[in-house]
Amino acid sequence: MVSSIPLFSLKFNNLKPKDNFIRYMLLVVSIVLLIILKIKAIPFIVLTYILLSIVEQKINKNK
Repeated sequence: MVSSIPLFSLKFNNLKPKDNFIRYMLLVVSIVLLIILKIKAIPFIVLTYILLSIVEQKINKNK
């Protein structure tokens, strides 16, 4: 699949919350969705990943 949206990496370089805020946010949202929706949460997690990638791209662009 080819996408023109650059997605952020899921690798943690360090554990500092400031450096990995988007990754931690994805992790927390994913866990909550999995608890509530179980297997039906997977499409919402993917959508959340894409939306957070767009948000991170806009934040980095404004810096």
